[in-house]
Amino acid sequence: MKRIISVLLCCLLMLSAFIVSSCGGDKENNNDGNNNGEAVVARYSANETAAKLKVSDFTDATLQDVEYGLNNESTIGVEKDKYLNEVLYPISSDQNFEGTVLFWETFGKDEYDNTPSGNFEKLKAIINYAERLNAAGVKVKLNMPTNATIDLDVTLSENGHFAIVSENLNGFYLQGNNCLFNIWYPDFEWRGFISLRQCEDVWFENVKIDYEVSNAITGKILSYDIEDCSVDLLINPEFNEFVERLIDKPKNICSYLEYNRITKAPFEGGNYDFVDSSSTGAGSVFKGYEFRATPLGYVMTIKFICEGTRTLLTVAEGHLANVAFSYYVYNCIDCQSCGDLHFENLTIYSSPAMGFVSRESRNVYLNRLNIILPENTSRLITTNADGVHIQQLRGEVVVTNSTLEYNQDDALNIKSGYYYKLDKSGIDLKNRTIRISRATESMGSPKKDDVIEIYDKDTFAFKASLTVEEVSGSVLAYTVKVKESLAQLNIMDWGDCVATNTNGPRLVLQNNIIRNKRNRGVLCLTRNVKIENNTFRNVAQGSIFIMSFMDNFNEGTVPKNVLVRNNKLINNNYEKNGQGDILVSAAYYTNSFAGIAPAGTITDVVIENNFIAENGASAVALLSSRNCSINNNYFYETCRAFKSNECAVYISNSTNVNLNYNYNKSMSDTQMGVLVQGTSQISDVNSQSNYGLEITNEAYKKEIVEIHKYGKGTFTVDGNLSDWSDIGTDIEMIAASYPNETRADSADYSSNFEIKQAKIAWCDDGIFIAFSVKDNDIDIRNINNFWYGDCVEIIATTYRNFPNDDIFYSKNSDDTLQIVCTPEWSDLHVDRTSDNVYENKDLIIEEVRYTADGYDGEIYIPFSVCGGMKNSIDAGNYLTFNVVFMDAQRNGRSRIQIANVPHWVETNKKCTAKSFEYVFVN
Repeated sequence: MKRIISVLLCCLLMLSAFIVSSCGGDKENNNDGNNNGEAVVARYSANETAAKLKVSDFTDATLQDVEYGLNNESTIGVEKDKYLNEVLYPISSDQNFEGTVLFWETFGKDEYDNTPSGNFEKLKAIINYAERLNAAGVKVKLNMPTNATIDLDVTLSENGHFAIVSENLNGFYLQGNNCLFNIWYPDFEWRGFISLRQCEDVWFENVKIDYEVSNAITGKILSYDIEDCSVDLLINPEFNEFVERLIDKPKNICSYLEYNRITKAPFEGGNYDFVDSSSTGAGSVFKGYEFRATPLGYVMTIKFICEGTRTLLTVAEGHLANVAFSYYVYNCIDCQSCGDLHFENLTIYSSPAMGFVSRESRNVYLNRLNIILPENTSRLITTNADGVHIQQLRGEVVVTNSTLEYNQDDALNIKSGYYYKLDKSGIDLKNRTIRISRATESMGSPKKDDVIEIYDKDTFAFKASLTVEEVSGSVLAYTVKVKESLAQLNIMDWGDCVATNTNGPRLVLQNNIIRNKRNRGVLCLTRNVKIENNTFRNVAQGSIFIMSFMDNFNEGTVPKNVLVRNNKLINNNYEKNGQGDILVSAAYYTNSFAGIAPAGTITDVVIENNFIAENGASAVALLSSRNCSINNNYFYETCRAFKSNECAVYISNSTNVNLNYNYNKSMSDTQMGVLVQGTSQISDVNSQSNYGLEITNEAYKKEIVEIHKYGKGTFTVDGNLSDWSDIGTDIEMIAASYPNETRADSADYSSNFEIKQAKIAWCDDGIFIAFSVKDNDIDIRNINNFWYGDCVEIIATTYRNFPNDDIFYSKNSDDTLQIVCTPEWSDLHVDRTSDNVYENKDLIIEEVRYTADGYDGEIYIPFSVCGGMKNSIDAGNYLTFNVVFMDAQRNGRSRIQIANVPHWVETNKKCTAKSFEYVFVN
């Protein structure tokens, strides 16, 4: 009886296990890749979960199961109701306002000396009047007319940088009522909207700002000229007025950037090298430009300075480009030495420089700050520099429910540090004083109770923390008395050092959307940070950079205590040389060298419950860090563009990294899970309960294959492979893929479809390829839809510069061809064949013939057609030959591609990043 009960229990257990394993999609989910290491039943597959997370910027309440590493999928992304409706800093109603209430329409003689003659004069008069009342202790509220457009002629301003400059407002409340301040200027006499100096308790609500004429232009890319290093743009008619100003009075270009015409995101693989940091043309990368009128509109020819590693990429023809003519100086809203600033539902459509700037201030609150493009526009840029720039603040900075898009530079740059050289000749051990001198032109002064950190200038090695007691001197040099004893520090034995402060503001960045922009999403150089429930999408350089630089931009403060949680990061970090979509790094610069700082420079960063998908480089990169944690994240198809260190998580010069309960899903056969390099060791990573994140210290390396010269005479290309028995080099098939991005198992198809032989050889006149295919049911299409049928596809190229791009974009940069062979016909496909090769395609010989169980074939590619291939061979360079065998979908058989490139074949066959390197030798 006991034995029967035991058998029944075993059967029940086996049945329950079968039910669990049969439900919920991806079987790999039944592992310890969740928050507590326990197996769960997935409601959705890994791909379905990723699709639901990608489709929207907002949270999804239907994602409630704990799976795929995440400890709570339903909390990832932006909370929609808060984003759309939450009001955090409302201005009191007129009835409840404790002060004077003014009205734009009726402001005049009763409040001021005379009636202003125009909008600019009226706004200036109101600000002056408010300053007088504020000085007397009276708060002022200004009511704007609802939905009005207020045109401002900013050239009436006496200030060369701003329309309005106000000092010592203290209790000013601008109730915008959705009004638009429309800034007008002639020629290029830009001004920022308002500059606040030494102001306190300033509130803006429901205010919009735009410029009558955009200071950047958008055009369609008509053509490139490599020899001339130039591009032709057909300018959108929306920008004709500004173009005519440029024709009449030329202005230096400051930046050029290409955009995808469909997604309107910065173009992946496009030109990112053409941007200056000044409007004067100093150190310009632009040689000049000219316009010509055509029946279609103005065409602009831009000539670039191409030298060194800076080259013009001809990849975005037919797509869009933005050309900007200003960069810094004219910030839209600029706050200096202010305190307690509140902005509710502020919209900035355009700025010649940065959008919102605050320096040396205290407590800044931004809710529903929208730096966005207006509706029905062809513009592709909002701010020509940072969207939000915060420097040397105290207290806290809170940015919530905002949209920051199409910024030329960072969406948010927050840095708190001053940056000084430590002058050892001014050290007084007895009196506990040090002397620090200016290292860069713009920086704040040390304040009492600041904690100064000292670092070696050349290596970024930490030396000491010192607390400021007294300060004397000027911006050029300060003498600082500190609380700590200096006698025990061996200061006189140090090399050159720099000093930076640590007393930056607390940052909360919560529930925001950052998208479609060139540089970083967030450049964070402060401490005590929460970056939570944001969505970053199409940010070319990368989403979240937690960094410190010893350079000339006063960005030396070392971050600490940073929480990155519940964010979506989708399709970012694809500008060339990417490192990580979330990057933690300290870097130092000397006259001749730039490097990563020592391990332990940045500490206590927690990255948890984030979804990071389809970004260019690794999902997370930790460099020069200590005591950082990466927990409960879902990495989905990351590192798709950069292959030199292809991995989901990259760790270098870091110690004590905690890596727990993360899930990594990649279709790549060559992606490493966790790549540990630099001074870091595998033992520096504390890892448990991760999926797809094996730890290694060796990056993927492409295989090099030598093709020996054939020396027995001339081939006869007849489809008969009998003369290949002892010649040629085998082309190794390394992957088989289905169309749905899953791997094909040979056991499922080998009885019907098999590659029996694939070889390559060469002689003085050209290259030969031979193949033999077993296929028991042959289904052939035509050249325009060959990919649905049975065939052999060969994609070959000599072009090496951009290995992650589809060969389609570079087909005319060198010799490139796409051959398709079947027993019924053979041809070249125009999409990936160079024009010069396509014109001479009849000189390429192909012969494919049926066999008893499939088909055999031979191909001859003469060097008379592909002279670039012969030149590459003579130079000792390698060539790409991606060979793909296709089996059509029919009679219950799924379409399969077998190739000499890694899985997923469909993606990898079209680029050279993972292709075998074929070297042709004698």
